[in-house]
Amino acid sequence: MRHRRSPHQLGSEAGDALARAAQTVGLSVRRHKGVDRFLDFDVLTPEGAVIAAKVKTVAVLSHMHQVGWADDATDLLRVVVADQIPVPLRQELNAAGIGWLDRRGHLRLVGRGLFVDADVPAYEPPSSMVGRSQAPISGRAGLASASALLLHPEEPLGVSEIARLANMNPSSISRALATLAGADLAERIERGRYRPLVPELFWTLADVWPRERESLVLTAPKLSQLGLDPFDERRSLGWVMGSHRAAVEWGAPLVLTEDFPATYYLPTVDAAQTAQVLAAAGPPVPPAVGTFMKVAVDPIGLVSGTQQRRAADAVPLAHPLFCALDLSAASRDREALAEWTPPEPFVRVW
Repeated sequence: MRHRRSPHQLGSEAGDALARAAQTVGLSVRRHKGVDRFLDFDVLTPEGAVIAAKVKTVAVLSHMHQVGWADDATDLLRVVVADQIPVPLRQELNAAGIGWLDRRGHLRLVGRGLFVDADVPAYEPPSSMVGRSQAPISGRAGLASASALLLHPEEPLGVSEIARLANMNPSSISRALATLAGADLAERIERGRYRPLVPELFWTLADVWPRERESLVLTAPKLSQLGLDPFDERRSLGWVMGSHRAAVEWGAPLVLTEDFPATYYLPTVDAAQTAQVLAAAGPPVPPAVGTFMKVAVDPIGLVSGTQQRRAADAVPLAHPLFCALDLSAASRDREALAEWTPPEPFVRVW
């Protein structure tokens, strides 16, 4: 496992990206001091005004905890520059009066008499591959390849190994890995093996991780028909508990009420359809009588295939990686994610 860029390189690229984006909207910037991830700039307007700015640079903005400013920055134009800023975090930055540049193509500068909110050309550093057009993670092969690398961040994997894990065609995996490497999300090393570049690969995967959930209420007899023990619905055949409740089992600092629904990954579409049919059959079942849960089909086959048991009779849990992906959607959950390091032997990749 390797992190992609040094703080110095991030700072250098951020300055270049901000200068190009500012020029697009009729401004210019001048860096006059600051090192690494905390940079000081002047923003120059066409009218000749000079606005002092404090710039924070990160690779991928994953939570607001990354946005830290010294006390003397409160009177400055504050700007975050990142390769990626997810939509929910954009909204949080806006509410806090903090400007931002998502290098994929949007600039927002607010404060000190300045208001800019505009699309700008995507920034590609000089060292990057020219002519990229394909999304870095797309389709089942992309999801599976990224997940497999993150499941084994310190053990480089080859095409055949990932294809075997995901039960997919090696040619599809090979194309997906080449795309990840071209997007600087994975690194190709000797003998055609790849290792992830973190946390960029995790957060890029989080952006496209499927989150469709079906809410169901199932009674004990119906659970039995699905292959679940009616006296302990947690002991499933191919069902794996993920999301919030599984993350808590792995030590995530979340506080859940007793009625907070468990989320299960089902191994096949047929299993999900059967669960939906059984839940809908007969009169409505009140949650007090049945078991309220959310279900989702395993999108890549690896969630069910890498399930973990903390004890022989314990709930089958999703790997912490998939729990973390489930937590990456909401800002409250991302705060917990920022403070959570899973137990050994699992490796944190976010």
